[in-house]
Amino acid sequence: MTNRDHSEGGDILDGAKTPPTAARLMVATARTPASGSGATQQSMAPPSERPIDELCIDTIRTLSMDAVQQANSGHPGTPMAMAPVIYTLWQRFLRFDPQDPIWPNRDRFVLSVGHASMLLYAILHLANVKAVDAKYERLGELSVTLDDIKRFR
Repeated sequence: MTNRDHSEGGDILDGAKTPPTAARLMVATARTPASGSGATQQSMAPPSERPIDELCIDTIRTLSMDAVQQANSGHPGTPMAMAPVIYTLWQRFLRFDPQDPIWPNRDRFVLSVGHASMLLYAILHLANVKAVDAKYERLGELSVTLDDIKRFR
């Protein structure tokens, strides 16, 4: 069960719905192929010339660093180091639909490390995951807004 079909609207293993690719991280609006070597050169390039995956990962890192700095508490090391891992999991492996956060067949991501909580908040915000109330009714608003991240403590 390591390979899953993430095709546009296709079925996954047991015939459950697959959220469309457009439901993936909303930071990315287009994909550009990663160029060969030279990661240092890529990070120095203007945003329009950098691979979209790298921009997404850097956005997760930046949100995490800024929130931890604003809170004047904690350390951004774990979110910065784990940003490529969480991006890869959410972008390529997890089955989820940000518009339907209570979809019964969704994959769940549990993060129990307190120092990395900002990592989870950043990915929930960037993936545009919608909020639900205590009765699991969809509210139609983001589960984590940019204002929530600004007020992170």
